[in-house]
Amino acid sequence: MSSIRDYMLTRLSLDARTLACFRILLALLVLVEWCSHDMLNMAAATQNLELWSIPGVRLVGTVVTLVSILTFGFGYRTRWSALVLWLAYSLFHVSVTITDSHFIICVLLLFSVFLPLGRCVAFDDAMDRGSAENGKQQVDTISVVSIATAGLLVFALLTVFLLALVDYRELGGVFTATLVVAPVLTLAALLPTSLAKLRFWIVASLVMSLLLVALYQAINSGDPVHVLLLVLLASLFLTGAGWSSISERPTFQSRHDLRIYYDEPCGFCRKICFIFASFMLLGRCSIATAQSDQQAHTLLRENDSWVVFDSDGKYALCWAAVLLLMRASPLWRPLGYALTAIGMGTWGKPIYRLIGNARSILSYITARVLPYRRYRLDMTGFEKGLVAIWLLMLLLYYFGVFNIFGVVLPDSAAALGFDRSLSWL
Repeated sequence: MSSIRDYMLTRLSLDARTLACFRILLALLVLVEWCSHDMLNMAAATQNLELWSIPGVRLVGTVVTLVSILTFGFGYRTRWSALVLWLAYSLFHVSVTITDSHFIICVLLLFSVFLPLGRCVAFDDAMDRGSAENGKQQVDTISVVSIATAGLLVFALLTVFLLALVDYRELGGVFTATLVVAPVLTLAALLPTSLAKLRFWIVASLVMSLLLVALYQAINSGDPVHVLLLVLLASLFLTGAGWSSISERPTFQSRHDLRIYYDEPCGFCRKICFIFASFMLLGRCSIATAQSDQQAHTLLRENDSWVVFDSDGKYALCWAAVLLLMRASPLWRPLGYALTAIGMGTWGKPIYRLIGNARSILSYITARVLPYRRYRLDMTGFEKGLVAIWLLMLLLYYFGVFNIFGVVLPDSAAALGFDRSLSWL
């Protein structure tokens, strides 16, 4: 039993970097749809809800939605940001005709409330790392497993499955496709550990085939939101091994040897260093006060600048140090080289000086707005109960149990995942 449990935990876990990538893409998807489809369309909203006729509601809704998208995308207090964004998104969509894409986004945002999405590549990650001595805390090898990660993976796989069968959505078509997919997944799960690579390629090939078919259907439908949705769902299948292969490439190894030094009294400078390390995926780089290193301290006093050393011991100052970090980043490398080529290391100095002169004020603000805190990875018992009850109700609903008892759910229940158009019975 223990081996089965360990096997399931391994298969239903998600890498923290995968969750961070999922969070950023989901925020971008909501932002794109918000800008292109006008979520806050008053004419459509007032058809069903008198609330939107109150003066100022549209302005408040716009501000709340935009702020929640930004805080969620940047990974600040992601659980609360996801909750507010889900409420704003669902409120403005239940007042109009809900499509499959709206329903799927609502469910993904609801899942996000129970997931540690801000653990990597986020402000939350930067704040948490700042509480460790010299930022030595490791954050790029965390695997997260919970009832929420399991539910998210199953929902993502089923969604891709149904989007691939958009022309065969009736029960017969889904049942026939299931007869092919289910045995393949079962066979892969039953393969012994010695054939782990074969199991991986079987599952990977199946998922990739479903994604390609779903992408073909989405392109034919002419709906760009469906295409973006598939990219979002595909990001969930990026495993920890995939991230490790990126980290182990010789091209990106130099980032782990970076040494970043800041002026000790400057709380803002310290915060910025950790935010850079987070969003630039700088791995195990070292962050310390310049006063702890004689050479760095001398350079700081002579140039009134933070100091960054690369793997060869060469240093960069002011804005050139920012470009050095970008060139070492696997994510920002192309932009870093482009900005270096046009000489931003030189003409960017005034920008650095402008920010540097305001360090005391910025330190005062960040100490109150962005305090260091420990980030919570696990779910509370209350959260586990909520997710379990929700998943059970969702399962019963899609197998028609609620219909047997004559329970009719309103259209607004689609915000919770109860969508008639996807019900099989």
